[in-house]
Amino acid sequence: MKKILFLATITIGLFVACSENKVVLDETHEFADAKWQRFEPESFKFDISDTTACYDIYFRFRIDTATFRPDMLPFICTLIENEDYKRQLTTEIAIRDKRGIWLGNPVGRYYEFDRKVREYFFFNAKGPHELLVKNGSQYFETEGILTFGVKIVKVNMDLKIE
Repeated sequence: MKKILFLATITIGLFVACSENKVVLDETHEFADAKWQRFEPESFKFDISDTTACYDIYFRFRIDTATFRPDMLPFICTLIENEDYKRQLTTEIAIRDKRGIWLGNPVGRYYEFDRKVREYFFFNAKGPHELLVKNGSQYFETEGILTFGVKIVKVNMDLKIE
């Protein structure tokens, strides 16, 4: 009986340890004067040790509703995996719906956004990586952006057949 209980405890412990998501990067930058210049990318550096795993990538930012104007916020990203290999990624995040209603989570007069921009993403190389994220808006500077951050989480791929 003790052996069965011991084996069950070990099995459950291994299952929990193997199924936990691991944060690879969780970094946030603040903008001076709540303005993000269009041609000044934000740089995020991190290490990848497992190229067979998949990762979810989140963009997190906080805006000031008194000064922020666009309904959509486009991003142009350059993923530098090594000196010879770069990938371009683009994404857009809706800030307001067609009726003008803010889509983030309200915090006073600010709104916070935490959006998954890539799911089950694979990196091709191990070692140091850099993600450069540019404000892809049509304006030279976008006012009302207080912070911007990136979170990368190593996840277990769970294929569900429905």
